[in-house]
Amino acid sequence: MRAVQLDINSDMRRILVDWLVDVHARFALKSETLHKSVFFMDRFLSKVDIHRNALQLVGRLASPGITALYMAAKVEEVSPPSIQSFVYVCDNAYTKLHIVDMEARILHAADFRLVVATALQILTLFAEQLGLHAQEFWLARYFLDYSMVKYSLCGKRASFLAAAAVLLSLYYFQRPAAAVDNFIKVNCLEIGEVRLCSYLVWEAVLEGKSSADFTAIERKYADAAVFRVSELPVGALQSFFAASN
Repeated sequence: MRAVQLDINSDMRRILVDWLVDVHARFALKSETLHKSVFFMDRFLSKVDIHRNALQLVGRLASPGITALYMAAKVEEVSPPSIQSFVYVCDNAYTKLHIVDMEARILHAADFRLVVATALQILTLFAEQLGLHAQEFWLARYFLDYSMVKYSLCGKRASFLAAAAVLLSLYYFQRPAAAVDNFIKVNCLEIGEVRLCSYLVWEAVLEGKSSADFTAIERKYADAAVFRVSELPVGALQSFFAASN
């Protein structure tokens, strides 16, 4: 994205992703829909230059964001919200025609390729492979959601992001080092890259927890149904990174 976009910076993207998390929750969409929408948006922004004045939406943000969520919902949801619902949630900043036009542009930039393996799908496979208990699984999901927010993680392989989220969860719950090493080896992962991704994800979590402006993920994972994993003291992982160095 950095090589193409002149008017969009990491803070703008961060605000947009935080807002998309809120919209996805408001419509009760699947988490896979959210992850796929961020992938669609980032892929489009990596190929097409968008001027800031064309992105007026919730604090000068991009119409590709809400359009990508609309597209992902049509791919993933059994009963996706109507296009009018997406117009409404934007406070009518856009019309149906605007969204349809942006959808055509996103499709063209993607060469109509909408079938992708997301980090969430890979994380679910890793969780089954490792036999993660419920709280470990939801903590990994929490970390993975934060990977969407971090600008420096854009373009990283989905398998690395999924592995980084799982790695953080395993270390938080103090899984034996042998189990972690075996997980890395069995899946032919590059430990250096996974550790780098895990550090950047952890950094994004700390930034999110210290900010009053980016709260969507924290609220999402404060629910009892997901074991309130956002309330866990993940700052304790500092010792893991200190030991790694």
